[in-house]
Amino acid sequence: PTYQREYRWKLERWEQLLDDIQQNNDGYFIGALIFIRATPNDGGLQEFNVVDGQQRLATVSIMLAALYRATRERIESIKDQMDDGSNHVTSLTQRIDAASRKINKLDGKGSLSDRDRATLAEKRYAKQNDEQKLKTEIANRTKRQAFLEQLIGIKAPLEETLLINEPRHNLIDRPRLKLSGQKQDNTRYRDVLKHCGVFSKNDELPGKDSLPMEAKRHNIGKCFRYFYTRFSESKNSLSHEELVGFHRSVMSLQVVDIKADSNADAYVLFESLNNRGEPLTGLDLIKNSILADIDDDTRQSNRRFAISLDDASIKWNNFVQMLSDPKDQEKFLRHLYLAFKTAKPEFSVNTGQKITARFLISDIYPTIAAANAEKLLTHFIDNAAIYAQIAHPQQILETAMKRGLMSVLYVEAIPARILLLYLLVQYPVLKHEIIPKVTDDLVKFFIRRHLTDVPKTRDLDDLFVEIVDEVVTLGATATSSAICDVVHKKLKNSLGDLAQIKTLLAQDIDKSNFA
Repeated sequence: PTYQREYRWKLERWEQLLDDIQQNNDGYFIGALIFIRATPNDGGLQEFNVVDGQQRLATVSIMLAALYRATRERIESIKDQMDDGSNHVTSLTQRIDAASRKINKLDGKGSLSDRDRATLAEKRYAKQNDEQKLKTEIANRTKRQAFLEQLIGIKAPLEETLLINEPRHNLIDRPRLKLSGQKQDNTRYRDVLKHCGVFSKNDELPGKDSLPMEAKRHNIGKCFRYFYTRFSESKNSLSHEELVGFHRSVMSLQVVDIKADSNADAYVLFESLNNRGEPLTGLDLIKNSILADIDDDTRQSNRRFAISLDDASIKWNNFVQMLSDPKDQEKFLRHLYLAFKTAKPEFSVNTGQKITARFLISDIYPTIAAANAEKLLTHFIDNAAIYAQIAHPQQILETAMKRGLMSVLYVEAIPARILLLYLLVQYPVLKHEIIPKVTDDLVKFFIRRHLTDVPKTRDLDDLFVEIVDEVVTLGATATSSAICDVVHKKLKNSLGDLAQIKTLLAQDIDKSNFA
């Protein structure tokens, strides 16, 4: 409705939503949506006014529009490649046939001159080379066909998600979502839908410059450009399979869908959801697992834990005070697990699944707590203060270590906390030798990584787990130089080459990814 605020989300929120979808399993929960019925519930097509959730609905819809355009571009690109490939197959087949005829003709001669023998060897080599090229081209064609079918498979569902097509209700190509009239939000949203090609789904895709300048400057246009640059086909974008998987993840997002019959009812619901205390965090859920196990233990005659429930609660509160920011808490849970899953197997669970925050909270940490809740609580307490220093190094007294950690903070090297946490916990005596050298390498690594996007963001956690695993093999008596050498070599081998950086820096700003 018109009274709703204009679209306000910016880069930080777009990045957070994208990270949440990519880093969690399918079925990720994005909160409650509250609606008021705007048309009767009489079996016809219903309209609802959005009371709470308009920013999320708008962002996901714009994201799907970007995904749709990127999908159509890839479909066209693959079709062009397949046409080129067919021509190449025809050309190679003709060359192989011509070479075969020449070889058969020469083989049919009795004695061959030196020139004929040279020609025969040349033709056989050329035929063998072309046959290998033909085999490769046919294999590529099979892959392209599979990719094409996958992408075509998500095109129609995207159209149905963005638009209503109900001939029986006289509705054709009507956007499912109508944004507020504030700041011309709905006009800009329709501009985005036109640009993504969903209104011309069976015609030629609108040109890359078809988005009006007024829309480009608007938050809605900027949001579209952000997601489009992540999905469009380029060297560092998602692969075809990843794009299809991302569509599946978006379409499986979970919400609590609440429909009210009046403004009064909707207002009561809105106030209840937004003003009834703080929402549960992941750490709260793990706390429940730990304290419930300790509480259950106090009722047993053959107790496993020495700690009482009251003492455990006090320790937990002290621990939470070290990491008061919920975002720090969530990162701590993941980074702690990844840092010690090899060195301290009692704090890991064998699983083939990706270690997401949701999986840690719902399965892994409750499983570890069930084995020994007191030990897990101690593990949290022993490492929280050190993690707080990494996340907020301004708290440390002035040292070379502080300067190094501050530099890592400035370059936003968050995945590197996995390595830093392990080093600070395992080598406290050597930390003033190790940390300045390691953080210097990390700063150089992340500056280059930010420019080249190599390694990809999704691979950084795995990289630092690999580095930790190599350091683990050095043992507790490792020298600072040996540890620093392992880190240096691994980071160096994971970087993009200098040519990529030079190319990016040489680009005109209007043609770069800042657009």
